[in-house]
This record gives sequence, C-alpha cells and structure tokens, in this order.
Amino acid sequence: MARDALSLMSFAVLCAVFVNSALAKNITDYKDCGSKGATIVRLDISPCEEEPCNFKTGTTVTGTLTFVAKEYFTSGRVKAYAVIEGVDLPLPIPTDACQGYGLTCPINNGQTANFVIKQEIQADFPKVKLQLKGEVMDPQGNMLFCFEVPIQISSSANSDSIDY
Repeated sequence: MARDALSLMSFAVLCAVFVNSALAKNITDYKDCGSKGATIVRLDISPCEEEPCNFKTGTTVTGTLTFVAKEYFTSGRVKAYAVIEGVDLPLPIPTDACQGYGLTCPINNGQTANFVIKQEIQADFPKVKLQLKGEVMDPQGNMLFCFEVPIQISSSANSDSIDY
C-alpha cells in the first residue's frame, strides 16, 4: 500500500514537472546588459505563450535564468527594475541572491546554476508594456549577470486590455 502511494506521488511530481516545462517558454528576445562574472545560457519564463510574455494579473510567473559562472562567488545582491521609456524604476524584491532564488552558494568558476524568481502579478500592477531588468552583483559590486526582457502586464485572464 505504501509502495503504491509512493508510486502515485512520484508520478504526480513527474507530471507536474512536465506540465511546468510545457508551459515554460525559452525566451529568445532578451538582452544581456553587462554580464561579466557569468555567461547567460538560457532564460525560461512560465507561463508564457509568445514573446513578449503577457503576464496576467492574479497569476504567478516563474523565471529561470541558467548561467555559467566565470568566477567563484560566495554571495550576490539582486536588483530588479521596470524600465519604462528608458527610466529604471527599482522593484521591491529580496536582495540576497543566495536566499530564495534557488542558488546554493558558493558558486564555483565554471559551474552551471539556475537563478529562479517567482512573482505574483498583483491586481494593482500597472497594465503596461515594459522592459524587466534583473542584475546580480558580487560582494565587491561587480556585475555577475544582467538581463533585460520585454514583457507586458494585462488584466486577469478574463480581460486582455492593456493601458498605454
């Protein structure tokens, strides 16, 4: 009986992984904006059906940035911005790259790692097209990686309106 329950649980986890990967989109329309301590390999966003990704209010978005470290680092500081008409507007997010973003620090030179961020798209978020900019700096303030990706935010799944 316990074996059947374990098999069923394993199957459910496997299905969840496949469903999540099926909803994730490999983003090709991102820009590296100054990575020095890492090479960005891939950026996946879920859910995203087409680029630019359209984030609907009331949903949770997951972004996974895969990178290869070019240097050893023990910690990092995260910054994120909404870039609207060329103006960087800081976003309030936790700043410790090694806590809550899926990284296990330290990261070794040559190591491949995934930086994962989850964000609920709240109803009061402005409905706009923008660039999302993310940065991770090492303890000395040097840029590990930086990316910009175009996105849009719209009302819940029941409405597709965007304010410009």
